[in-house]
Amino acid sequence: MIWREILLKLFGLSGDEGDEHKWVIPSAVSADSHKELTVRQIIQHRDFGYFASDSILEDRISSFFAQRATLALSHAGHLQDPTDPTTLALNTESHADFLTRLRFSTHTLTDNRVRRLSDQELQTSISASLDLRPDGFVFHQKSKRVAILEFTRAMDSSEDWETKKDPEKRARYAPVLDFFNSLPENQGWTLLQFNFTVGIRGSISNVDRTEPLFPVHAQGSGHLLEG
Repeated sequence: MIWREILLKLFGLSGDEGDEHKWVIPSAVSADSHKELTVRQIIQHRDFGYFASDSILEDRISSFFAQRATLALSHAGHLQDPTDPTTLALNTESHADFLTRLRFSTHTLTDNRVRRLSDQELQTSISASLDLRPDGFVFHQKSKRVAILEFTRAMDSSEDWETKKDPEKRARYAPVLDFFNSLPENQGWTLLQFNFTVGIRGSISNVDRTEPLFPVHAQGSGHLLEG
């Protein structure tokens, strides 16, 4: 309910139809509902879709997975166990970091050993990446910006609740942003992510607002969404 109201408020303040500064918010359907699209559907949205078929998209993301694996494995050398070069010596922190690097790649970590995914595992991982479903998205035609929107309710009883929750949400979609923004076919479009985090006690997170998504007009025109 809260997220739907936020989307509708953004939609209402985004500018008039035909306004070049207007952000389009496909997620804001009506006062009663909002539509969540998968990453696959967002990438193939009619206003900036680049792939003629799912198979072409999946082939391209498979190549991206291979690039991520190469990058991750380049960091594995210094993690090798000196007593067993076939395994990695990982503590809790380095284990989590390396798993993040291997996420959505052609390899995985099993019993501290890196192995290549089977064809079935790779297909499952590709589908999982494309089937991620953010809470909403907006796009701005003039500046060619697309933004994933994430709304989160979080425990706000500790002082560091904001700094913990925001990176968690960003890590979830970081490979998606890397993939989209590295596409030769993106024709100048850029994919961003903006989080709206509200604490259970009513706190509102202001973490990572260095480049607000919707800056107010300097002239005070009332448009919340501006390019």
